[in-house]
Amino acid sequence: MVRLRVSSASRTTAADGTETQTVYVETPSGVTLYDSNNNALTRVTFTDAAGVSHSGYNVTGNLTASGGLNVSAKNSAAHSDADFTLKVYAVVKDLDAGTARDTAYDQTYHDTAQATATVQVTVSAVADQPGAFNV
Repeated sequence: MVRLRVSSASRTTAADGTETQTVYVETPSGVTLYDSNNNALTRVTFTDAAGVSHSGYNVTGNLTASGGLNVSAKNSAAHSDADFTLKVYAVVKDLDAGTARDTAYDQTYHDTAQATATVQVTVSAVADQPGAFNV
């Protein structure tokens, strides 16, 4: 199991509070994310700012007050020491786009934006402890 602590520098900027930020982690098939209590998170399909669908985890609720991400990743393949890559998406959406509350600033900039980061996870093999045996 790999414990991830990722710092997120993305923030919303709407003065009227109408932007939301959602953070997703895209994982390869067979890799599951867990919260700090070791509960498996639910895999979801999400859409990035370009409109492309991805499979991963909504980890917004796992962000710390300082913007860090506190989750664990586990490969379900038994005895796997294969490295894998995680991709983190911070997607910001302007909820009042196209409404009467839309400001000139909102009209100038995109209604959805994102920041991404790739995290390479290197897995080191650990030998299992031998069981008891008779000679």
